Amino acid sequence: MVDYNAYKAHLTEIYQAEIDMLAKRFGPTAQVVDTGGGCMAIEAVIGDAPGSGHPLLLLITTIDNGLAEGREDILHWYACVYDTVDTSDAIADGHDLQSFEMAYEVALAHMRDGVPASDELCSCFLVGESER
Repeated sequence: MVDYNAYKAHLTEIYQAEIDMLAKRFGPTAQVVDTGGGCMAIEAVIGDAPGSGHPLLLLITTIDNGLAEGREDILHWYACVYDTVDTSDAIADGHDLQSFEMAYEVALAHMRDGVPASDELCSCFLVGESER
């Protein structure tokens, strides 16, 4: 059985640059979290939901429903924005094959522009290995 705290510390070390980038922009809430069922993500509170004042959460993953255990295993960067009161469905999302920052900037732009999160398979998974 994997020690949860050791596993979280390992992922925090791998993604420290991204956690620091979020902390610099949004404040010290950025961290690696378990989103449920052992799925890990980078999380940051990024402000308040328009109109409701509820805190907004940004969750970022690098593999389907989680974080890669090594940088060489990152498939893509996938960012979702959630209202913390209703966290069942993402408000908006963004994807990028290579850029953490681009993925979350796309998600934030989609939120501002009212573009809902996609219901389809992430297009990043449709790209062949040679194109990554």
